[in-house]
Amino acid sequence: MTTLDMNMVISGVTLSKVCSVKADEDSTESKQVTVNVKYDGLTLKDVFTKALSSDIIKWQTSARKRFDILGKAENVTAKSPGAAPQVDPELAIIARAQSMTKDERKAYLADLIEKAERE
Repeated sequence: MTTLDMNMVISGVTLSKVCSVKADEDSTESKQVTVNVKYDGLTLKDVFTKALSSDIIKWQTSARKRFDILGKAENVTAKSPGAAPQVDPELAIIARAQSMTKDERKAYLADLIEKAERE
């Protein structure tokens, strides 16, 4: 097992991700943008702290459904970004609804309610 110095300063590391951006929530127009993030000058601890915050937010959202049975500690195994989806289904629905116009959102949510009430 290799031990990493979490205080090691990173140099020459840039990670890229393609994402889409809308002008506002009601906009139907979006742009695809490649975001290049430079990590120069950060420590390994800084990078892991950033990664952990995203995982923790996802965990907190799912933990709300189990609030009454939560213990003092939980162990969570991180997954690689290309692994099985890590997004909570409820969050995915919310994100999709937020990306729509108000009229589209009304129709989408009405359709979901109809599907949920079917027997």
